[in-house]
Amino acid sequence: MSVLREQFLQYMRLKGFAKKTMDSYERAVVDLTKEYGVSPDTLSNEQIQSFVDTLIRARRLSWSTVNVRVSL
Repeated sequence: MSVLREQFLQYMRLKGFAKKTMDSYERAVVDLTKEYGVSPDTLSNEQIQSFVDTLIRARRLSWSTVNVRVSL
């Protein structure tokens, strides 16, 4: 596991996030990372916005699902 991922998980544990919430947030970051093939800490705002637009328009995800993705 990468240092960045472990820091992210530790942050969520310390904030008292539920296990399912942590899993959802972690999955969202993994999906974003797979989209661009780079570490999430190197993504630009434009890349993230483009990914969110893809979730809404192309993948037709519900707003509640998209909200999980952007609430990170």
